[in-house]
Amino acid sequence: MTEPKFPTDLRADGMLWMGVTRSPHASAAVRGLDLRAARAIPGVHAVLSAADLPGYNFHGTRAIDQPVLAADVARYIGEPVAVVAAEHPALARAAAEAVRVIWDPLRPLLDPDQASTAPPIHPDGNVLHATTLVFGTEPGALLDPETAEVAGLKVVEGEYAFDAVAARPGAPAAVIAVPNGERGIEIYVATVSPRGDREVVAQCLGLPVEKVHVIPTRVGGADTHREDVGLQVQAALLALATGRPVKAVVPRDVPAHPARPAARLRYQHVVADDGSLVAVQADILLDSGAYASTTVDVLEEACRLAIGPYRVPNVHITGRVVRTNNPPAGRVRGGGGALTCAAYEAQMDAAGSAVGLGGLEVRLRNLLRPGDLVPDAADPLGKPAAAPVPIPDCLHEVLDTPMPSFPPGPDIREYPGTVGRTGELTRIRRGVGVALGMADLSNPAQQGEYATAVVLLSQTPAGPAATVACSAVETGSGLHDLIRVTVERTLGIPADRVAVRAPEDPGSLPSSAAITHPAWVHGSAVEAAAKQARAKLFRPLADQIGVDGGLLKVADGHLLSHDDVFRLPLTEAYRQCLPAGRVVRGDGEFRMLTMPTLTGTSDAAHLAVGAVRAVVDVDTELGLANVVQLAVAQDAGRVVVRERAESRVASGAVAGSGLVLSEGSDLPFGWGEPSPMDSPEVVVAALLETAAEAKDEIGPDGLPVASPPLGGMKPVGDLAVMATPAAVLAAIRDAVGDPGNGSPLRLPLRPDRAWWVLA
Repeated sequence: MTEPKFPTDLRADGMLWMGVTRSPHASAAVRGLDLRAARAIPGVHAVLSAADLPGYNFHGTRAIDQPVLAADVARYIGEPVAVVAAEHPALARAAAEAVRVIWDPLRPLLDPDQASTAPPIHPDGNVLHATTLVFGTEPGALLDPETAEVAGLKVVEGEYAFDAVAARPGAPAAVIAVPNGERGIEIYVATVSPRGDREVVAQCLGLPVEKVHVIPTRVGGADTHREDVGLQVQAALLALATGRPVKAVVPRDVPAHPARPAARLRYQHVVADDGSLVAVQADILLDSGAYASTTVDVLEEACRLAIGPYRVPNVHITGRVVRTNNPPAGRVRGGGGALTCAAYEAQMDAAGSAVGLGGLEVRLRNLLRPGDLVPDAADPLGKPAAAPVPIPDCLHEVLDTPMPSFPPGPDIREYPGTVGRTGELTRIRRGVGVALGMADLSNPAQQGEYATAVVLLSQTPAGPAATVACSAVETGSGLHDLIRVTVERTLGIPADRVAVRAPEDPGSLPSSAAITHPAWVHGSAVEAAAKQARAKLFRPLADQIGVDGGLLKVADGHLLSHDDVFRLPLTEAYRQCLPAGRVVRGDGEFRMLTMPTLTGTSDAAHLAVGAVRAVVDVDTELGLANVVQLAVAQDAGRVVVRERAESRVASGAVAGSGLVLSEGSDLPFGWGEPSPMDSPEVVVAALLETAAEAKDEIGPDGLPVASPPLGGMKPVGDLAVMATPAAVLAAIRDAVGDPGNGSPLRLPLRPDRAWWVLA
């Protein structure tokens, strides 16, 4: 098997290059389209518009509302209108510029606050989705400050705004489409959902799905849903029209991935004098941009996590997603939880100040416990939190992490604002902040996700070996390593003799729709397949001792019965049951719909919790902040590959620091992700393994099933993204105080937004 490549590295004989004519307007009607000048350029082989699409001109995740090529109206700057195929990328760009579009500019709608009542920019209206989550006594009566004061309560109000964050993974968006005669069209692309992409492309091209082959290449980071599927359709359309391979590479200044949505959150917390929370009300508004993408999922997640890991008897959460003429937004790493955590943690600090106890003490007095209610869209009464909820353990771990020295050292570059000696060291203040975060593992948006896997066992000269066939795409997160270790633990076969058949191999493409938590979904399917293979392989030995094959297990180099009475060295077991030439197959499937059944608590909310401590140095003259250290601890359930898990947590913490300090977009395309030079020290203080030892339950077919999935493994990485911005903000407040001016806190905190600049 050859090493997979990034799509930008791929070449094909006779390859053409794609150019795209894009809208220069945020909102404009298309009154005419003249392709003749572009078609007349030597070396240009095709110039196509929406009229040339043989299938359906729309695609989308939650709503089929985004055109492959704009036909009558363009709804954001950069929206594709026409595509060209030419011999050279510069020629393709020139041909795209030669396409004459007669525009009728319209007044764009860019403010999400105005979108709810503004004239519709889309046939379905501007309000894409609205939701309300309420439980307890209606808190509205408690939220009037005068009424609260009479009752001995205090109302803490806050408004928080987030810029959109343009997603820019390390590898640029690229596709190469290759026509292949009767086989149809092959599309090589860095995608995490080949099956879903295949179905969309087939529909847009008017082809049978078996004529479309989406082959994942190496994925350079998968913090979003990767390439807009429209890019694949455009390249394939040109390839079919010209009969030659077509390559598309999107420039870095063009939106090829959904951005994190711009957001506005308004909060009210009602707190008693003893620090106990009485009620929380929140209103969340998200800007989906011109089309739906996955922003509805971001809103639902934000609403479910809106109160954080705290006990609140009265909750009223409202949320809306609105369309605007900004570039499309969607789910980026951290999702809706990264928005709400920064807000509710700021509220907890404000509540602590209001009652004179401090933010940390108020947090401790209201920590969520198993059985406490959390908001849930499916249950108006809320859902009880399933055990475990080890927030105190996470908090202790980060607080016990050694602090970095101050001043940090002799290197002047370690101080904010001191590069080039522009900073004044006497103006630097250090702050320490703590934030608690919560992720929802029983996300309704994941209920349609599933994966299948096949495990094949055979005997080789080096010993027993396994081949895993699944559509899990390695994104650099260590997913394939996790799969190998899962097979090793289940079957006792060393990980270096476990081969994962790459998704580009057509024989290893079982159906899969896993996007949000691929390690959980794919890993669970592989584990189920490995257990079935184990039961089949060792059934002769199980028959000898009179037990079901599913009750045999592997541990410490031995094959054991469930009661440990039977014990046989694994090498001998394989010698007896896997002679040369025999192949044993195990099939596994995991569907998120079955997750409540497997865990046995369908009425509970399954959560992952964690804590982050941030140490930040602030320059009060230049308005700069430097994150010195981040300490992270979280509930990981069961850690399968510790090195990979810690890497995911650390990268999540770095991404979270960028969200609060640098990542934003002066729309439409600005961005500022942290570079390695900007990244703080990250200490993974603890990955708490709270899952009980997995039990092998026997299903109706007599074969084992996973309960809980992967023995209780929980996804890692997103929680650090969610809680780090809140911790950094808390550290800044600790260093320079709360702004306290009643104006919305807007992220990212660029120098022009810094409230701590001293006169």
